[in-house]
Amino acid sequence: MTIEAATQYHADRANTAWAEASEAAQSAALIRAQDYITDTYDLRDDATGDPRLARATYELALVALADSLVETVSPQIVREKVDGVVEVQYAEGVIADRFPTISRILAPLVKPKISTGFQSVKVCL
Repeated sequence: MTIEAATQYHADRANTAWAEASEAAQSAALIRAQDYITDTYDLRDDATGDPRLARATYELALVALADSLVETVSPQIVREKVDGVVEVQYAEGVIADRFPTISRILAPLVKPKISTGFQSVKVCL
């Protein structure tokens, strides 16, 4: 994936923010996008030359020009009680997919997850 290919991709889609960015900013954005994909998705070994990987990288690079791809997660309060005693309950550490379109583009390139055991489900009646 190159700056030239990314520039053509964004020109074809009239994404003017890409063309307005300096080459140094474009290069840094491509690196951040590639880092995010590498750190977030377990891609198959043959995904390297797939056009969907390039598309996902170019789309994320456009976001990376203006915003950080790394998010800071703060615990969400789901219950707070104040009756002389302070009680605070935080949500479990579930992080929503920040870039669902990228996940859909890359879905066919992700290694299948292998289950190594049984999953337990608690049923309350």
